[in-house]
Amino acid sequence: GFASNISRCTSADGTKVQGLKTHDCHILLQRILPASMRGFLDSDIYEAIAELGNFF
Repeated sequence: GFASNISRCTSADGTKVQGLKTHDCHILLQRILPASMRGFLDSDIYEAIAELGNFF
């Protein structure tokens, strides 16, 4: 409940995200991006992305 519905800001094919407010971008960077990349990236790359998210 702390961010708007991000699914409304994606295109029909899911490749573009537009119309986000500043707070939505912050939530994407800090919470959603690191959680979604956890299983796909090497641990060193994941840790760097997670630390950037925590920094911002």
